[in-house]
Amino acid sequence: MVLVFLTIVWGLNWPAMKLAVEGFPPWQFRAFCAAFGTVALFTIAHLNGRDVRPPPGLWWKLALAGILNVAGWQVFSAMSLQYIESGRGAIVAYTMPLMTALLSIPVLGEKISPRVIAALLLGTGGMALLLPDDFLHRGDRQLLGIGLMLCAAFSWALGTIQLKYIKLPMPTMVATAWFFVFAFPVQLAGAMFETPPDWSTLTWPVILGALYASTIPVCFGYWAWFRLVEVLPVTIASIATLATPVLGVLSGALLLNEPVGWREIVSLLLVLASLVLVLYRKPVPKE
Repeated sequence: MVLVFLTIVWGLNWPAMKLAVEGFPPWQFRAFCAAFGTVALFTIAHLNGRDVRPPPGLWWKLALAGILNVAGWQVFSAMSLQYIESGRGAIVAYTMPLMTALLSIPVLGEKISPRVIAALLLGTGGMALLLPDDFLHRGDRQLLGIGLMLCAAFSWALGTIQLKYIKLPMPTMVATAWFFVFAFPVQLAGAMFETPPDWSTLTWPVILGALYASTIPVCFGYWAWFRLVEVLPVTIASIATLATPVLGVLSGALLLNEPVGWREIVSLLLVLASLVLVLYRKPVPKE
């Protein structure tokens, strides 16, 4: 259930982010996201009776996780969407599972089974199918956007590996709130060098996209993702979200009129096959 809702929330977030960065500078927008996430998650944790104080000796680990999982991912992805389409950005961003799987071998000592390799090939093949024929000839702005999104994916992959390695001894919601606390100063520092948006020129689609992207995906999305990382092997947790870029492409087509054809349909089938392959488990017979 968590995985299904996470896929929907993050899939719809791609066109919302694309709209948001058309009217708001990326660092300022992401600083607001971090501020909202901090207040909302600490409030929810307090109302649920959670102790929000982290155990001693975890400050630097929380700070590094916040910079990698929140600041790095959020800022690089927002900057990237100024140059490329939301659906294409989602495809490039979800090279993260492949980066995570490769990093997990030397860092976590995880073994990559043939089924996981097949799922990776199917999933990344489905995403590669969505890349345009002239992928290598899109111009400097397109290449810059792709490079920034790859930086976002790498930051996310490193953060995921770090979380799996340190295994924070605290509730997922509280840890997520602290990630936003440490991400906020980094994002605020960058926001100070940006020109504030001209509110008189903002359209309702831009405002609504910014409101959605800075609230639901921030609070529920991050909590759900860190919860999946906590309970699943890091490779499987990463691959299990491969349906998100496909939904990002489809929602971009519906909301932003981005083109959808046979490539998108075949890609969806490949990604769904990878999900089934990596999540299916043979039932254990009862004695």
